[in-house]
Order: sequence, then structure tokens, then C-alpha cells
Amino acid sequence: MLKPVNIDLETGISVCIINESDAKKLGVERDDRLILTNPSNRLFVAAVVDLAKDIVKSGEIGISSSIKQEIELESSNTIEVTRAEKPESFQYIIKKINNQALNFDEIKQLVEDIRHNKLSVIELTAYMTAVKINGYNIDEIYAMAKNMSDNGKKLNLNVDGTIVDKHSIGGINGRATMIIVPIVSCFDELYIPKTSSRAITSSSGTADSMEVLANVNINSEQLQTVVEKCHGAMVWGGAFEFAPVDDKIIKIERPLQMDPQGQVIASVLSKKLSVGARKVIVDVPMGKDTKVKNLVEAEDLSGKFVATGKKLGMEIRAVITDASTPCGNTFGPALEARSVLEILEGKTYDNLAEKACELAGELLEMCNVVERGQGYTKSREILKNGRALKKMKQIIETQGKKFDSSDKVPIGEFHEDVFSTKQGYVRDIGIANFTQIALASGAPFDKGSGVMLMQKQNNSVDKGDLLFKIFADNKDKLNYATNLAKKIEPVKVDQIILEEIN
Repeated sequence: MLKPVNIDLETGISVCIINESDAKKLGVERDDRLILTNPSNRLFVAAVVDLAKDIVKSGEIGISSSIKQEIELESSNTIEVTRAEKPESFQYIIKKINNQALNFDEIKQLVEDIRHNKLSVIELTAYMTAVKINGYNIDEIYAMAKNMSDNGKKLNLNVDGTIVDKHSIGGINGRATMIIVPIVSCFDELYIPKTSSRAITSSSGTADSMEVLANVNINSEQLQTVVEKCHGAMVWGGAFEFAPVDDKIIKIERPLQMDPQGQVIASVLSKKLSVGARKVIVDVPMGKDTKVKNLVEAEDLSGKFVATGKKLGMEIRAVITDASTPCGNTFGPALEARSVLEILEGKTYDNLAEKACELAGELLEMCNVVERGQGYTKSREILKNGRALKKMKQIIETQGKKFDSSDKVPIGEFHEDVFSTKQGYVRDIGIANFTQIALASGAPFDKGSGVMLMQKQNNSVDKGDLLFKIFADNKDKLNYATNLAKKIEPVKVDQIILEEIN
């Protein structure tokens, strides 16, 4: 028995810290496991061992508040501590390292062990590295998606209609989802509960931009109320515990910048399964600056989405979209939110609006609420006649309104104009470069920071013409972003004549 000491440490897995002398008595070393049991209720948790000389004394054990909550431990209790053997799924990690496929039950056990924190960071990292190198087959993707969904909460909508969803593989700017959701929500037969993540490597995600306009941090009961009333919602997905194992895996992937294709598919579809979606449109942006670089990769990924969805009982339509140029002219949460409202208000219609209408049209046709070939036309009509704007305002109001008019959306207090240094034509606009600049300006954490493009590809420009504007919430970040922009030249201006030979 050891006395618990609260350690303010949340790592995403269960970790306990014991004194080196107690470790010798228990026969454990760093990264071994202990079973921590509350003697009053017999609730237990497996925790990975870390060692210390001074942080905890002999006879004590350092644990986080999340462990206390999990085993319902009162501050005065002691904890039963016993050595744990390696979990059953350890052998399946070795199997995957050896490039052997896992069956459904093996993946089920693996997911359950991840859920209950029975695997160490090293073991889970080894597994994800093996998946990156060796990949999943369709059966493995299905098993991972199904079990991750089953090991989390579900959204139970009490609706008489079809639950649909949309997902983008990402890598490009423009919040098409924020236009698609209100268009689709105008149909009484359809419900679209869109849960989204926050941006990590990009300048904004749907949750980041929607948060500028409305509250996105709501619980599952509130989400259900919004969707049942408005037929649609756009909220942050981190609060619902939909497929929580996926969130644990993502924490391992991000520092290593790993995105194993099979795990990406399983991740997306596990969340769609958890909200009850039956029909899903998957946007696969293809371009030199996106995750999917060419048609071969795009078709392979799309085919696997469709095949896995079918096994899960979902109809998936994967749409490969052109990401050779920016989608819309803004990068950053508030700027992208304002662009969405300008499109909904009818102030502008650009390639972002076009993409949203095309994707919304595909989803409407999938659901048979319009005749085949009429989805795009109907989406344009709903956008043009103001019904999409009205629906967006209803969603914003129901989730918790902040702003619902483009001219009221606050953007960064400080800005810098960047001009062309020569005459010519715009040969290339680098999406990845503008993402870097927006991140340097403070996006996505500083909501008003980002970049607004003032030129399009192939435009003719003169020396001194405005190329783009950088916005920031403070001068230091603005200067940093401006200096970066001058260094990487995200807008390439060239002349047609490359060389003259006499």
C-alpha cells in the first residue's frame, strides 16, 4: 500500500511516479506497469512507471488528478500497488512490426488497451511507426474504425431523417464546410452534426473559424438540441469523447508528423460512425502543397474510404478537388469566417463558394433530395436566395451567438501591406508558404491574425501593386510574419520571356 500524492501532470496516458527504493521492492523499472487499485471500491487502473528520488518519498506514489477520478480515490485513501504484466496487445504490436496483418479481435484488444492506458508511449509509438511503414489492409482499417467508435460515446439523435456528414482531408485554406452545412440544413429530410478539430499545422480549422462567430464548446446534449432544431451544427469535437482512442493516437502522431493513410481513414470514419452518419462526402484536395500530391495517391485514398465505409454501413462519396491554388483569398480564423459570411450574404462569389456548392450538391444528390445532376444548381439557388444565410444565423444563434454579420467580424488590429517589386504576371501562389506566414502572425490561436490575398494566379501586376495583407494582434508577430514573407516570397511574379539570346 502506498500513500497517494497529487502530481500536476497530465500526459494523455496514466503515469505514476514512485521512489526508487519502492521500485526495487516491487521489482519494477521505468516504463514498466503497475496496477493501482482503490481498496474501498476495487476500481483499478494500469499506469506506466516513472522513477524519482526527491519528488515523492518512500511509501508515496505520485498520481494525476485524472487517475484519482478514474478510480474514485479520496485524498485520504491509500492505494494497493501490484506489478502488472505486459498487456495482451503487446504481442500484436510485435506482429505489426513484422508486417503481419491483424485480425478483428486483435485490433479490438489493442484499442481496448489503448483506451485503458495499458500501453506505454514507447509501445504505442512503435505500433504507429509500424502502421506508417507497413500500412493497413481494408479489413484492418474497418476493425480500427469500428472498435475506436465502439470504445467511445455515441450521438443519439431523435430525428426522422438521414444523418449526413462531410470531411476534408485538409491541407488547404477556405472553410467550405461553413457554407455546406447551412445549405444542407435547409432540407427537412437531412441532419448534419459537424464535429471538427482545431487546427494544428494549418492556419485555421472549421472549429477555429466557427468559434469566431459562435460558441463551439458544447456538450452532447446541447449538440443534440442544436441539430434537432436547426438540422445542422458546427462544433469542436474534442468535448464529446467520440472515439477517444483516436485522440490518444493523434497525440502520438503529431510530434512525429506521421499521418499513416489507413489510420487517417479509420480516424475519420470512426467519428462519422459515432455521430450516426449514414451518408458522407469526403473532400480529397489534391495539389503540390496538400497532403495528397497526385491523382494516383488521391484515387487510392478515395477508393479505400469508399470500401471501408461500405463495410461500416455508410455510403461514402470521395471527391477529388483541385488544390493547385488557394481556396478563397484568406488564411486565419477570423478572416476565413468573414469570407464565409460575405459569400452567404451575397457580397462575393469565388472559388471557395464554387467548391462549397459543388460539394453540397454532391451530398444532396447522394441523399436523393434532388434529382441527379441538379444538386449544384439547387445549392447555388439556396445560396443566392438567402436561405443559407438565414440557416447560418439560426445555427449561430442556437449555439451561442458572437457575430453573424461579415462587417462586424473583428480582425487583427495591426496590418502590413506587401507590394510587388516587379512587373509581370502571378505565376504561383504558395498555399504552404501563406500558411507559414499566417502561423507566424499568430493564427490560429490569435483569431484575428492571418493573411488576405489581393491577387489571383495568372493576374497581370505592375511594380508597386498590392499582393497581400498580413494581419496580427500585436506588432512583434506582425514584424515576424512580414520578415518571413519577404524571405520566402509566397507570390511568384515572373515575366513570360525567360531569357534573351542574341
